[in-house]
Amino acid sequence: MQKVGFRLLLFVCLMAHQYAKAFDIESNGIYYNVISSTELTAEVTTGSVPYSGSIEIPNTVEFRGKQLSVIKIGQQAFKGCTGLTNISFSEGLTTIAYEAFNGCSNLESITFPSSLKRIEDYNTFAYCSKLTAIIFNEGIEYIGGYAFYGCEGLTEVSIPRSVTSTGHSIFGDCQNLKTVFIPKNIQELKSMFWKCTNIETIRIEGALPPKVENAYSFFEKSVTLNANLYVSKNASEQYKATECWKDFFVIEEDETLGTCYYLNVTCGDNGRVELLDQIISNNSTPVTLGGFEGDNIDMTFVPLGGYSGKKYRVKSFLMNDVEKVDEIADNTYSFVLSENSTIAVEFVRYYDVTICSEGDEGSVTVNGETLHNSSKTFMIDEWVPTEMHIDVDEGYYAKAQQMGYFSAFKQVDDTTFVLEQPIDFTVSFTYPKIHIQLYSTCKGNGVFYTNGSPITSKSVYLNTGCYYFDIVNLKCIPEQGYHLASLLIDSVEVVNQVVNNEYNFIAKARNEIRMICTFEEGESSGVNNLLEEPLTTYTIYGVDGRRREKTSKGINILQYDNGTTKKVIIK
Repeated sequence: MQKVGFRLLLFVCLMAHQYAKAFDIESNGIYYNVISSTELTAEVTTGSVPYSGSIEIPNTVEFRGKQLSVIKIGQQAFKGCTGLTNISFSEGLTTIAYEAFNGCSNLESITFPSSLKRIEDYNTFAYCSKLTAIIFNEGIEYIGGYAFYGCEGLTEVSIPRSVTSTGHSIFGDCQNLKTVFIPKNIQELKSMFWKCTNIETIRIEGALPPKVENAYSFFEKSVTLNANLYVSKNASEQYKATECWKDFFVIEEDETLGTCYYLNVTCGDNGRVELLDQIISNNSTPVTLGGFEGDNIDMTFVPLGGYSGKKYRVKSFLMNDVEKVDEIADNTYSFVLSENSTIAVEFVRYYDVTICSEGDEGSVTVNGETLHNSSKTFMIDEWVPTEMHIDVDEGYYAKAQQMGYFSAFKQVDDTTFVLEQPIDFTVSFTYPKIHIQLYSTCKGNGVFYTNGSPITSKSVYLNTGCYYFDIVNLKCIPEQGYHLASLLIDSVEVVNQVVNNEYNFIAKARNEIRMICTFEEGESSGVNNLLEEPLTTYTIYGVDGRRREKTSKGINILQYDNGTTKKVIIK
């Protein structure tokens, strides 16, 4: 029996010693724990003697010759201290933790310092039944769930505008609460006033009603029928059209709560718009966003990423049907909210296309910008024809060349090209505009091609044209059993220079060039490409890009089977 009694006494002593060591510092009747030895921070904690009376929390506490900043009220530090009547905090306090003042039933008022940022979950001041006044300073950002649950002495609550989010039911079961203020940053109610049945006045700033989980988490029916709901100017229709909020019997606008304006925003595919903390993309119906008169609104445009070499940009940005795409800088646009507005944004795929103007004898104008012996990279929308106007000095002509398929552009006239596909394009002005007539004659059995245009002995001759320094391509294809006997160019015999029945020369004559091709019977050694092969080795197009069955008067574009192209002019 004596052993049992001794063991019980030892257990009690050990527990008392352990409880006495639950804190690191005791100073002036307040107990602390060290949070960080390097940052020299501390928190208030529970001690060996319950707190009572009026307590003032200092901003620092001394420990072993060093000053520690008191930045936190720790978990359950004052829980159940029914003798506590008043508490004051010094600047520097940032956090009040879980159940710190839970059940302090005689605590009458609290003034929070401006340094306070968070009241953590849960029940931090729950069931402080005599608490009649809470004074928040701007600066607090979060109020935790059930923070003031069951504080039946509270009659008025004003949530600071600095609060951006809350936990659930922070003022739940506060039966005597009469007047509440909800700032515009509260976007979700989260059962904030559950079982608060006697509220008479609600003042709320939000342009858009805070979200409500369900009717159960909303105000009691006695409140929606008997309380007055005051909202910002221009906001009443939004509240009257929103579930749960529309149940208030009296909804009135109060100008002192500010003036609201609304933005109806749509955004097409291939990108998104970010504004008023919302992300909008791929919406076929407008998204309604609200703000206050004078708010500075920053819009951010985020085109689709450039995967697989694809690029996207803002194609159109309409604000109240006025195009403002040219006012976008670095994919942002800022404005001051001053009216209700409609916003529509469209994105488009584009390519970087380099347009080059070579030489001093002319210029190219693209999208209103003139290039003179220079080049620039333009953003060309996919499948959107881009027109280029060309100015040429007297005596010269423009020569167009593109990288890619010839059908990517078409020549409208001597000074206008239309880029139909997004490819790099060069316009040069190097060569004088001197037109040369080409007269081609075929004698014998075969076909004589001049720049891709065929002529037989039945055709007598072919009259085409070219410009000074153009390359003229000749092909001489004999029928089976015949060979090329002679090729005269301005009476000069060049038959020995024909290779594989083909000959090229640079046009330098000033007026005309006459060519005579003669075929004679008999095989010639080394001759190939005989006429028994298909004659159609090219496709004929007009300047409008349409395919033709045969050459015709004017400009003809010949595309050979090997992908090369030639321009043939027939008078």
